[in-house]
Amino acid sequence: MYPIAKYSYSDNTNTYWFHWTQLDLAYLHAVLYTTSFFFDSLAGQKSERTKYHSYRTVSELNKQLSNPKTALADSTTTVVMFMVFIAECFGDMECAHMHMMGLRRIIDLRGGLKSYDEKPLLQEKLRRADLIYSMCTGSKPAYSRSMASSKCENYSLTDLIQAKSLDTSCFSRSRHLTRGLDRGLHSCFEDVQVLSQLINSSHASGEKLSDMVLEGFLTSIQSRLLLLDFHGHHCNPLAELLRLSLHAYLTTVFWNFPGLKTQYPHLAAQFGEVCLMFSPATAGESFHQHYQSRISGYLSSRLRLRMRGKADWSITYHAQYLIQTQSRCSILSLVCFFR
Repeated sequence: MYPIAKYSYSDNTNTYWFHWTQLDLAYLHAVLYTTSFFFDSLAGQKSERTKYHSYRTVSELNKQLSNPKTALADSTTTVVMFMVFIAECFGDMECAHMHMMGLRRIIDLRGGLKSYDEKPLLQEKLRRADLIYSMCTGSKPAYSRSMASSKCENYSLTDLIQAKSLDTSCFSRSRHLTRGLDRGLHSCFEDVQVLSQLINSSHASGEKLSDMVLEGFLTSIQSRLLLLDFHGHHCNPLAELLRLSLHAYLTTVFWNFPGLKTQYPHLAAQFGEVCLMFSPATAGESFHQHYQSRISGYLSSRLRLRMRGKADWSITYHAQYLIQTQSRCSILSLVCFFR
């Protein structure tokens, strides 16, 4: 369903997703609802079939929530998570907020996100639901990981990078230019480069990556980007411009739902503000830097972020190559152009 799924494989031991369709009516109708919703989105209209499964999902979910034996079940949690995702896709943030508060209540009553440790993929998807809600509303993620870089410890990324013999020396110039902006932002920038290189390597070799590795890595990067706060720092709008550009790249290329125009009004408003704050560093850079920043604004302020056709990973590869040979202002527009 998502572009990144082309380059990942699922753990065959996660069979509980299929078992729930036979054990939980709310979950069964939620799966049928999201599937029908997906095809309706591609067709550009909502069918009676989708309306029916939507009604049955809500009806059966209410029954389960009123039953103490099923209210906190894993499958019930998943159904509520589905409802959050779909409301966000529709841009119905009032409905998404209601479902998100219910989801957080279920997680809290279970003792927190650690209660899903035995189902790590579900746990990661819950983090993802929380992250997307935060991106839409501007709130801080409730289930984010630490601010430390994810590539050193989590998801076995160090072993994966070594196994694929990734050469990161080509990034030396761009990393030098971002290192002085902010330590946390620089760490995110490095991780985005590594992620892009992993995807390009997978595309070239045909060898897929673990969905847990990719999903966890992406969620970690975007959570850290969301927790960084440069808004209102008039002395250095460059850092905020880069932070939002990275958000645009990751959300557009990897996570956009085909056929839908998911909107992120909070991030779009932030990008518009920072573009107005941006000013050239020197008189010599005046026209070039102003022009490049406007390109960045045009591309990334379109945080409706929709995927038009198939993802072209060669764009990512060439953008990474170009990013090594351009001036500081060009880096920002090229990060946006990764889309």
